[in-house]
Amino acid sequence: MNMQTTTIDCPVVIPESIEECYEMLEHDNLVGLEDFAREAGFQETVLVTQNALKRMVGERSYYQPKLFIPAIVQSLRDMRAILQQIPGRQTPVLLETDIDGEVVDVLVRQNPLAHPPFTLVTLQ
Repeated sequence: MNMQTTTIDCPVVIPESIEECYEMLEHDNLVGLEDFAREAGFQETVLVTQNALKRMVGERSYYQPKLFIPAIVQSLRDMRAILQQIPGRQTPVLLETDIDGEVVDVLVRQNPLAHPPFTLVTLQ
């Protein structure tokens, strides 16, 4: 996967808490990536919408557990590597990824000041 930052051309809301993430994006739509995120090096809670998750790993990997787990961990590792290079961790970041030959824009919002801190990943 090739992942790079790109520009955001609209205002972005950064939720103040994990609860606000669920309120904002419908509880059933968000998935916590606990073990996968830890394996990728994240220390905070990582929440992702189901649509973003499917697009981040590609359709083929999403439905096959043997492909899904390595794909999501690698995607999260790539994301974390880019996020570490960006100053101001409360700044929303739009990552452009190339999955299965298709460009996907993933919006990443972090709130390290929340208790507990979190990263929220959605489609743009």
